[in-house]
Amino acid sequence: MRKSMLTTLALATTLMACGTPTGHAPVATTLSRAMPAAEAAPTRELMQIADVAERVVPAVVSIQSTRTVQQTMGPFGLPFGTQQPQEATGTGSGVIIDASGTILTNHHVVEDASKVQVQLHDGRIFEAEVVGSDKPTDVAVIRIQGRVPGDLTTLPLADSDAVRLGEVVLAIGSPFGLDHSITMGIVSATGRTDLQLASYEDFIQTDAAINPGNSGGALVNMKGELVGINTAIFSRSGGNNGLGFAIPSNLATEIGDRLLKDGKVNRSYLGVLIQDVDRTLASAFGIPDGTEGVLVSQVLPDGAAKAAGIEEGDLIVAIDHEPIASGAQLRNKVALMPAGKPVDVRIIRDGKPRTIRVALRSDAEEVAKSSQPRTGGGELWGGVSLMGLDEARRRGAPLPGSLDTGVVIADLDRGSAAARAGLIPGDILLEVNREPVRTADEVRRLSAGKGTVLLLVQRGQGRQWIALERP
Repeated sequence: MRKSMLTTLALATTLMACGTPTGHAPVATTLSRAMPAAEAAPTRELMQIADVAERVVPAVVSIQSTRTVQQTMGPFGLPFGTQQPQEATGTGSGVIIDASGTILTNHHVVEDASKVQVQLHDGRIFEAEVVGSDKPTDVAVIRIQGRVPGDLTTLPLADSDAVRLGEVVLAIGSPFGLDHSITMGIVSATGRTDLQLASYEDFIQTDAAINPGNSGGALVNMKGELVGINTAIFSRSGGNNGLGFAIPSNLATEIGDRLLKDGKVNRSYLGVLIQDVDRTLASAFGIPDGTEGVLVSQVLPDGAAKAAGIEEGDLIVAIDHEPIASGAQLRNKVALMPAGKPVDVRIIRDGKPRTIRVALRSDAEEVAKSSQPRTGGGELWGGVSLMGLDEARRRGAPLPGSLDTGVVIADLDRGSAAARAGLIPGDILLEVNREPVRTADEVRRLSAGKGTVLLLVQRGQGRQWIALERP
């Protein structure tokens, strides 16, 4: 279970991991006389749903994890004094994928767990061990310990790349501790990213009811095949609002295989920071309408891309002949490629296509955690105070020591076009219209006139391109 279960979004909307702590209030139940069966026979569709449910539910387990936390307690239960170890328990779900007792679940369901138990559909309970866990994708693998029962039900795997919008799916798990509950809905979107639930995201979105406790459970198609591992909900209230997210089965099983083999996931990386391209940036870089790709905003020193000759401002349009439409797609694809593998990176530079051969390197954890820069729009800056690097350093500004060129934004009006574009005080302007700048006068000269002003901005340790359109 996550240390922090909620991620606050605008309008108090939250993205919630679906594991849930135990100790929740008891659920009130009402007994009533059974209603008479309907006279009409069930439809074929309903019979199919019931058949699928009957087959898949036994392959989903309930998981209870126990972890030790340090809680500071003082006299009369007040929160001060000495630290006392306390046991915290949480519940989630998992999917049996192999008759040996191998189970796929979420990282946050078993994170830091000292004890894990799984309960089968028929009530049998077994101890389990964590084979491996991968926080960047929120995937974990656990395995039943001791004598494994010979009658385990497993789920066949679907090709999650073939999942279609509108396809009927079933979600199975233990919401609110209610074991082996099943809900129905459709696939409402695929390839969801930028939810900030994991470092590598490619979620299937569904309106099948998913609630706390569903984490690690199965999302299956009408063939009874696993298409995803349920992981989170989008909710204002903490309960189902018709937006749930599942890790695609292709990604979950690929990560699971690596965890089974090595106990961890080794990734590859290019050594670039990237951003998606909007119309303004495309126009500024002379990219033809309809061209898909991601823009290189920074080439990391001593990385694979730097060694191969990739440059800031390159548009990456394909990796090994597979078109790239988004930054998330590029990150996911590269990360799962073998380190050291030479790949063909198709780019557009100054309007001309070319192919660069890059030998991928093993991942750096800091790169995997890096947030990706985003583009901003705006008319043109106004009410902006600029300052040279030397002056900014004399005033104690926390600037990267490696920079020897650039102009610092000392201040700007909140209502200015620059602020609306996303610029903030402390940003360092490195280039204006692809020309390096050292003084405020150079910034003014290079951005004079009408048209689009293209800025290369350093913020902290990262860089991004921002295009401003003059009225």
